[in-house]
This record gives sequence, structure tokens and C-alpha cells, in this order.
Amino acid sequence: MDLKSGVIIIFLTIFSQMDCIIYSQYSSVEKIDTYLNSENFRGSILISRNSTIEMHKSYGFSDTEHTIANTNKTKYNIASLSKAFAAAAILQLCERKQLNLHDQISKYIIYWPCDKNFTIHHLLTHTSGIIDIDHSKINLDVKDPQAGIITLIKESPLEFEPGTKLKYSNAGYILLAYLVELISKQTFEEFLNENIFTKLNMHDTFCDYHEKTINKGCGGIYSTTEDLFKWCKSFDTEFVLKKESMSQIFTKHFQDQDFSNSHWGYGWVLDKFFNKSFAFHTGKTIGFSSVIFKFLDEDICVILLSNSYDTQAFKLAFDLAKIILDL
Repeated sequence: MDLKSGVIIIFLTIFSQMDCIIYSQYSSVEKIDTYLNSENFRGSILISRNSTIEMHKSYGFSDTEHTIANTNKTKYNIASLSKAFAAAAILQLCERKQLNLHDQISKYIIYWPCDKNFTIHHLLTHTSGIIDIDHSKINLDVKDPQAGIITLIKESPLEFEPGTKLKYSNAGYILLAYLVELISKQTFEEFLNENIFTKLNMHDTFCDYHEKTINKGCGGIYSTTEDLFKWCKSFDTEFVLKKESMSQIFTKHFQDQDFSNSHWGYGWVLDKFFNKSFAFHTGKTIGFSSVIFKFLDEDICVILLSNSYDTQAFKLAFDLAKIILDL
């Protein structure tokens, strides 16, 4: 075989391999697009691999009455995905040595009952034993209903001994946001804007808090798929948190008794997806559903935001991940 023939064969082999790769990527995108259309999905998705966006697309309407379409810039209420930002804020204060994760709350809040001896770590992992919010007991007519929640937590008995069980608690993350405000001398939203959103150029992310707000720390943040992609990329850098702190966030601190493979980190659930380690969290509030899947070893991220409460965000992200991973 002469040199020319050899070069042609090598070229054709490389071209064939490139064509397979391109087709494979296109095929996944096409499958995802077909799947989301078949599910009548209404919202935005972003899928990345190795910190590079592979698919970014929006579906349906943000305003059906005025036929305004969702775009990749549409801002969604991310609900409980906000908890990850509260956890990061706490870890930032820990890096500054302004608090210790194993300190009891009574160290920071005066007149805190001695019988409620849970720590910041317990709050982060939903193992504090405090009651969750009963909205019927919150007086929204007062100037600061958020303070009423703190009082309610102080006055209510623990449901179990801290660190012995796990029970998902919005109230726990409201208390964490309150701690951020006490220690930093800033509002929670000011702290997030200065130390996370601005640092990461998350210009389309904001806290929708006002004087009647009762969800600081556990919800109330609006964002876009693109901004949350910036947030996920930061996990592999030290723009927001040092590697040691990020490692703590994604450490399996406590096993979820209801799901054998699930453990709680700080603001994230850690689980296995066909033997692949991933972190996730969902969010759901009136008019919105959301989820982030972050595969920790493959560096794959699935961000799905919807402006429909009925969207089964976790199921959709699960099915998308199967397509991406060719499972």
C-alpha cells in the first residue's frame, strides 16, 4: 500500500469516527427533544458535559394567556433548590471562622432553649428534630412574619433527638438563613448577591423576598438554566467555596431511612444512578417545578426548570439522564 492510499484510509477512518461522534451527540439531542415534546414539557433545560453545554432549549409558554414563549433567559422560581445556596452561605461563614458547623444554635441566638441542643450540622442535614412550618400558625399580619417562624421553632418541642433521625425540614433552612443574617450583619439576599451571585456573574438570579416573606433559606430564589449552569460549574473551582468545603457539601452525612441508597449532604441529596454517583435536589412551589442532577465523576449536569406545578421534574431529569448516558 502506497503512502497516498494509507493517508486516504487514515482520513476516512478518522472522518468515520468523527461522524459517529457527531451523530451520537445529535441522536441524544434529538431523542431528548422528541421525548420532551411528547411529555408536553413547559420550561427550559440545559445539559452539559465536561463543563460544555450540549443542549440548551426551552419549550412552551411562560404566559399562555398572552402566548409569550419560554426562552433560555426565562426566570423560574427554583423553590427548594434555594437550599443549596443557604448551605453554601453557611460554609462560607465557616471558612471565615465566623461559625463552626458543630456549634449548638444557642451559641448564636440569645435566649435559645437549652433543651434544643442541635447544631448547625444537624440543620444542614435535616436531622435537627425541629418541627416543620405549619403555615396556619404564622401570623402574616405582623411586620416580620419570619421572626414569628423563629419564635415558633423556639417554642415547639423537638420531634426526635438531634442526629438520630432524618426529617426534611424547611424550617431548618429558614433558621440557617437567620443565622447568616445574625452573623454577617447583612440580609440573607445581600449576602447571596455579594458572595455568590455577583462572583459567578449570575445576573439573572435574585431573591424574591419582601416584608411578608416566610421562605428565606428554603425557597424564594428565581434563576435561569444558564445561571444555574454557572453555579454548577463553580463546584469544580474555588470561586465560591474552597475544595475542602465543597467536599463537605457532597459528603454522605446521613442516610435517608426511606431510601437505602440516598444520603444527605449539605443542601443536596447524594445517590446512585445505575452505579454512577450523583447529587440532586428538586424544587416545587405554586406554578413551578425544578431539578438539578449533577453527576460527580462524569461531570454531567442536567438542569430542568418548569413553570408548571404539575411537571414531574425528577422523572423527566431521570429519563434525560438515561438518554445522555445511553442506558
